[in-house]
Amino acid sequence: MKLASWYLEGSNLRPLIAAPDLQTVQSSAVIEARIITAPLRAEELFIRIKREDSGAIRRLLEHTYTTTGNEPELWQRYEAYYDDLYGRTKTEDGNGYRLDEYILVRDDQGNLVSKYNPDGSLRATPVIVYYQSEFQVFEKIFTELMHKEFEEQRGLKY
Repeated sequence: MKLASWYLEGSNLRPLIAAPDLQTVQSSAVIEARIITAPLRAEELFIRIKREDSGAIRRLLEHTYTTTGNEPELWQRYEAYYDDLYGRTKTEDGNGYRLDEYILVRDDQGNLVSKYNPDGSLRATPVIVYYQSEFQVFEKIFTELMHKEFEEQRGLKY
């Protein structure tokens, strides 16, 4: 039935019948452990990004200093930090993001997955990098650390 459903163009049932099989979920203990360690891992990632010696923030700093000679705006820093969090790299024209193995996107269950191969083609099976609930904790801590760093410690305000 699943094989035949690919040929039912326009059918309302097609997405339900022909949807990819769901990945097997790891044990709840493993997921719970990942949620518990998410704050520590978010802090470790933030410390690594905060050094500003690689990734999107490094590219932003180099571009801003060479074109304007000034510090980047606060919103640009936030965007660069989030680009590093999500593994995003802007395209050459700066209007979008490259689809490669580093970019994390949400799947149908809300998990952050590595969905693309290095050449930009879709993987046969996306690799779950963060489970939905795990990433909610991870992103919350990461955002709190950014707020504390930029607005409280550096005094940068919108």
